[in-house]
Amino acid sequence: MNSFILLLQAPAAPESGMGTWGNLVFFGAMLAVLYFFMILPQRRAQRKQEDFKSTLKKGQKVVTIGGIHGIITNVSDRTVSLMIAPKIIIEVQRECISSDYSLAANSTQDGATTESNTKEQSAAETTSVQPDNKK
Repeated sequence: MNSFILLLQAPAAPESGMGTWGNLVFFGAMLAVLYFFMILPQRRAQRKQEDFKSTLKKGQKVVTIGGIHGIITNVSDRTVSLMIAPKIIIEVQRECISSDYSLAANSTQDGATTESNTKEQSAAETTSVQPDNKK
């Protein structure tokens, strides 16, 4: 029985150039890369989202995690009242608020306005004045 276990064990490999300390340094470097490229950015995004949720105020346009757009009419410790249509107000938890719609809408409108103005200008530049051929 003991001879069978001895046969299953791998033979000792010759010592490589890195050794034990080299392996520990490599493992530490991998942990540092993992922290700086994955964990730290996630913490920053989570902190930004928590700050956003703590600064909700009346009149702000928001979007819930379910995709409902509304205007905040009342803010309490745990809930937020949203007006989603005239005379229709729903109450949701603060955690359900996903993003600020007014900031996203302004950036989209600005981009769309700039793009449409550019298209109109380029169309005006390429259109030449045709002379009237009245006989």
